[in-house]
Amino acid sequence: MPSPSPPSSYRTLPANDSPPPDSSQLPLTTYAVFVGLVIALAAVEFGYHNGELNTPQEALTNCTESQTGTMLAYVPTAHTVPLEARLGESAGMSLNSSNTVLPSYTPALPPCLPMSNTEFSFATSIFTLGGLVGSLLAPVLADRLGRRRATMYNTIAYLAGSTAMGLAPSLFWLLLGRFLVGVGAGVSIVVNPMYLTEIAPQQWRGSFGLMNQMGI
Repeated sequence: MPSPSPPSSYRTLPANDSPPPDSSQLPLTTYAVFVGLVIALAAVEFGYHNGELNTPQEALTNCTESQTGTMLAYVPTAHTVPLEARLGESAGMSLNSSNTVLPSYTPALPPCLPMSNTEFSFATSIFTLGGLVGSLLAPVLADRLGRRRATMYNTIAYLAGSTAMGLAPSLFWLLLGRFLVGVGAGVSIVVNPMYLTEIAPQQWRGSFGLMNQMGI
């Protein structure tokens, strides 16, 4: 009696087509370890941004008139100077108390962002709000883009958020940057473990998953 034919949804392998290799027999390669460590860098970003505002709180929020910025831009400013210094002033120069002509600099960025304790607390906690949004978006991105492409595109959120925080001229930009890096952290904390598990040989999946936890 002939055996029943397989359902039409099954794909019949040709005689010369070998099945895919068993993942439990695949060796651990240097390239796989390298990729795993690179993916785990997103977890490092998560851990860093989670507590980055704790240490510089006093320097960031307590502003005084004597503070000066560390990033300086050459911006000519108007000064009231003696007549003999007019020529130097027109070239963007000014005099100090000893009549020494010095270049006039204006801070390109504010040395600190004055804010209340409530505002600082909100700036710290908005990171978790972004993480909530990112974790909700992560399954959709992982299914539509794939794990690798979702991880690659997620770096845009980290880059944009870090740039907004580093160049923040006001509290609004600091909040926006914290929210964006929170979105990136939420996506990475969901997608990265899936990707690490899929690229690792079967007997090394636990170790690859540990990379993500060690990064945090």
